[in-house]
Amino acid sequence: MGYSVGRWEGDTLVVESNGFNNLTWLGEGGSPHTEALRVIERFHRSDFGHIDLQITFDDPDTFTSPWTMPVRANRVVDTDMLEYLTCENEKDLTHIRGKTTDDLKQAVKVAPEVLAPYAGVYEMNGRQATGSVRSTITVSLSGGELFINKTRLVALSDTRFSWEGRQLEFFKDAEGRVMRLSWPTPEGEAKGVRISPR
Repeated sequence: MGYSVGRWEGDTLVVESNGFNNLTWLGEGGSPHTEALRVIERFHRSDFGHIDLQITFDDPDTFTSPWTMPVRANRVVDTDMLEYLTCENEKDLTHIRGKTTDDLKQAVKVAPEVLAPYAGVYEMNGRQATGSVRSTITVSLSGGELFINKTRLVALSDTRFSWEGRQLEFFKDAEGRVMRLSWPTPEGEAKGVRISPR
């Protein structure tokens, strides 16, 4: 997840991170990045119960200019802080408790010829503080299984899949052509329109 160094600028904690690999995505919308990614987080406690956070993403190999996302964090009393887990390969998924583990128990076998039409490039539409953001993801078929980047999609039905704990679904038109995919996020539904076959 990179290498981070923090410093104080007055009453604001500034954390700069770099040294990322290109196996992760930015946010639920799935914006890709390269190893050139640099992230700057600015934490400012505005009052007793709130922290204003500004996260700036700078990756000249992916974005035309740096972009910043504001986050307002609220203090929640009498709760436990949960560990954040990230996985870069499908073997790690079995060690994560919760929805992903449950999805693995519900996995079904889907024939490669049924999966093949899902392979392709999908244009994702999302919103950031700086406006509309467009990115693409690639779904590939390898060894009779679907992948996004290097992450395996666990089949739950012919159209529904678990992807890192998300419930991803593919949608077809009346002629049976794969048109789009989507998955729910805390901010709303993430949607991708299929723009080309693989």
